Amino acid sequence: MPSGTFGSSQENGEQDSPKLDAYLGIDLASVATRAVLSWRDEEDKLQEPIIVRNKNPGFNQSDKREDQVEFPSDCSVDGKSVLLHPDLPADTLISGKYLIYILGKAEGKLRDEFPLFAELRCRVTPGNAELALHQHFQGLIARVEEVCKAKRLIIRTVTITVPAHWPTELVGVYETVVRESFDAQYNTVDNQMPNPRVQSCFESQAIGRCILAGGSKDLHNEIKYSPDIVAMIDCGGHSASSSIFAASRDQGKGLYSFFDMQSSEGVGGGCEQFLRDSSLWCTSELLESMEDSESVVEKGRLAGDIRSKFDRVFLSRIKKCATDDEFFRDFRFSYQHETNGGSPSKTVNVELAGSSLREFWEIAVKEVKTMAQQQFQAVKDHISDLAKHLGSAKPLIIVSGGTARTPPLRSFLEEQCKGYGFEGRLFFAEDLDSVTVTTTTIARGASEIGASRGTVPEFIEAGPASIAVQVRQAGAQDWDSSARVVGKGKDFVKDIVLDVEKGDELKLICSPFAQGGGPSQPAGQGKLPVVSVHRGFYDLIPLLPPSPFKQKVHIQLEWLEPDLARVTEGMLQMRISFHTRRQKKGRSETQQAEPAFFFDRTCNCMLPVLREDVYGEDGYVKYTVVYEDDQAGPANRQKKRRTGGVEKTVPTREITRPKKPQPLPQSGSQSKRLLRSGKAIPGPGLPN
Repeated sequence: MPSGTFGSSQENGEQDSPKLDAYLGIDLASVATRAVLSWRDEEDKLQEPIIVRNKNPGFNQSDKREDQVEFPSDCSVDGKSVLLHPDLPADTLISGKYLIYILGKAEGKLRDEFPLFAELRCRVTPGNAELALHQHFQGLIARVEEVCKAKRLIIRTVTITVPAHWPTELVGVYETVVRESFDAQYNTVDNQMPNPRVQSCFESQAIGRCILAGGSKDLHNEIKYSPDIVAMIDCGGHSASSSIFAASRDQGKGLYSFFDMQSSEGVGGGCEQFLRDSSLWCTSELLESMEDSESVVEKGRLAGDIRSKFDRVFLSRIKKCATDDEFFRDFRFSYQHETNGGSPSKTVNVELAGSSLREFWEIAVKEVKTMAQQQFQAVKDHISDLAKHLGSAKPLIIVSGGTARTPPLRSFLEEQCKGYGFEGRLFFAEDLDSVTVTTTTIARGASEIGASRGTVPEFIEAGPASIAVQVRQAGAQDWDSSARVVGKGKDFVKDIVLDVEKGDELKLICSPFAQGGGPSQPAGQGKLPVVSVHRGFYDLIPLLPPSPFKQKVHIQLEWLEPDLARVTEGMLQMRISFHTRRQKKGRSETQQAEPAFFFDRTCNCMLPVLREDVYGEDGYVKYTVVYEDDQAGPANRQKKRRTGGVEKTVPTREITRPKKPQPLPQSGSQSKRLLRSGKAIPGPGLPN
């Protein structure tokens, strides 16, 4: 290992002992940033994660808390704050999460969802936002470096969490900021380390992994050995994200396997907007009641002071509320200030009616409620669908986040569960036995995703996974509701024979769970096991574009042992051989492709390789090749993301791009995207 790697030093000319692999998870929340390190010992066993603690946390600007596990995410720019408004005091700070929006020039729905962002975008330039974010993350990374040096760790992967509704461009901006912050902090004369890989996952997926893989005793009797449906809804102060998993319990190890059943969803809204609207109303009322002699500058200073004190008092009250009535009780706020000319201080009062509080609340959580209802309906649909094909399935709803702890949202979720027939199936994360849900839980889940060691062979053998051929008939908008099973685990049907009409399309789909009996050796498609394509399947890879004519297709599939580099990444290759014969003219053609499949750490599933890391002689990633049809990024892979290190295009002699199986291309055209039906997309979670 090179002497300049992260966490290493040379004293008296001696080389440090070998470093242990570590995986950093970062959660940028509204009020604080949290970081957790997962790591493996000399025997490559995953150890208890390390929470990166802030030695000098100070006070958080938003609620004046002092917490050693949090790094306040309020950022300053150029040594001073960027003002929310020209009349606000200069010590007003801005949450780093909003600086991501500014740097990414977020528009459209994001701008509409977050009124505070609309205010900030007029006051903060992207350049200032970038500088402030780099300062924030470099400070965090410096503390991470201290921990790694003390523990002899070297960071291999950094996993950042993002709201599920963030667009592709915004996630790319955030990943770039983190990557550049590592560059600036580590690539110095004294400490030149290879860049860790930066990847992303959704917040609901990170906390879902942490809880489901944590072995909660409360969940032990709730999840069966056959798949159940688990909805993980994270309602934070800034936004809400949701992921729906199919989860089953391993009879031997007592652990859980789980996969996303659909694309994760997310919306903006929560306590942060509720606090902002309440605070602005009270501040406006107080300023109007003050003497007209107060100058504009003085009123601007007072506005900042009023909001700061209001936020602290109001947050303290709502945290103590145990019922809806207490939460929406009239709120009286008093503010004392010195009048002009050194006169005695004057106290002004304002009362925020309970009806106004309820109105502000409903505005703040409107989208969150709508998303929750949609997720409950999706769970019900998944339950109904799986029950037809895999036997009975039960729902399980797990809710986390600060906004979820408020009495009115808890009441709403309980009522919804009752209405959907999910009584007794709702769990709040902080109430789960044997699971310590803290502010660092999301960061911990992200670090565990980065540290996962799943492989394609493990994935296909665990269920065992079933692979089937699905057809979309000529002129049809939807794919057939049934498919023919051609493989289970590592075994494939020896000769797959299909009659294809002109215009028909074929694709391979996959289910993590066994379907349709074992593979056989049929002479024709009539003997292939047929299964209904339910929500437990996801699209794997295209097989055949619309056929230009009627033909008979012979398909042979087999797994190949890849070279050493692929084995270390837990990959396998599939040889796909096509022999087509045009039925009228008797013309035949044979084609072959060998696409590679890898185990995606954020999705916990087998996917085709559409990008590859290129390694140097030292064993570290030199750069990542990103292809034009890359689907990498946060879990579900339903959005195109920028991934890994330096993006670079290289000649095929340096790295071979796996060819997609295109037995009968039309006019030389190729599919530019991995097809997805949207019915089922695998997600994170095989326990280590």
